[in-house]
Amino acid sequence: MGKKKCTMEKITFWIGNGFDVNVGLHTRYQDFYDYYTPKHTDDLIADAIAVDKLTDGNNWSDLEIALGNFTEEVEKRWENADGFWKSLQTMQSELILYLKNEAAKVTLTGERKRKIALEMRRSLVTFYQAFPERDSQVIGSRIRSMKGEVEHSFISLNYTDVFDRCCRVTQEILSRKFGEHLCDDETKCPHVFDKRGVFHLHGTLDSEMILGVNDSSQIKGESFRKNELDRQSLVKPEMNRRYGNQKEAIARQLINDSSVICTFGVSIGETDKMWW
Repeated sequence: MGKKKCTMEKITFWIGNGFDVNVGLHTRYQDFYDYYTPKHTDDLIADAIAVDKLTDGNNWSDLEIALGNFTEEVEKRWENADGFWKSLQTMQSELILYLKNEAAKVTLTGERKRKIALEMRRSLVTFYQAFPERDSQVIGSRIRSMKGEVEHSFISLNYTDVFDRCCRVTQEILSRKFGEHLCDDETKCPHVFDKRGVFHLHGTLDSEMILGVNDSSQIKGESFRKNELDRQSLVKPEMNRRYGNQKEAIARQLINDSSVICTFGVSIGETDKMWW
């Protein structure tokens, strides 16, 4: 009788803006506003953000939720939405430029590459050890019960490529098989990177970037909410469908195939609540 083939198990990480912030980048919404609003003093959205900063400063704390809310004000104060869409396009272009400049601050060269690779290996293989004791024991026990290869997949909610570059450096230094764990039966099981690389659910700074709300209920302006073309420019799932990609289906498949799912630097916010 031939040897039974082991079934590959999958660990999937959701990566959020907290990762970029953790490596020293100024990628919070407030950081971007400080750059964006002084450059566009006569811009619709920039002006709304600037006014908000002078008051309680909370209405625009989440850019995507705020955009959905702002559509109601646009309906009340302006005869048409042309100014809003022009302003949104300007803001997105500035956001791309700003984030590209921030991401460029991270350089992975020389001895730093090896340090990053070793830290990535430690973080990915033993991530659960930083959790409270009870959670650490439960997840550690689950991982030790895994047999055969353990594949690590990554769903990034970021537009930047900093995490991608860290993964590539780790594979360059350590290979696709970057680590291993000791199973309950004392065998060693390898950990490998998903061959597809980092999956960017919301696109990247160079391709299919989407910025918007979770669903049409988060669009407060009635005319925006009822107009199909407007929804395709404001609701994330509809934007992905407009691009004709299969990102939602791919993400759902990754979730369904995973034995363990971990979030890192993710806010669990309202504009992505369909996933939580």
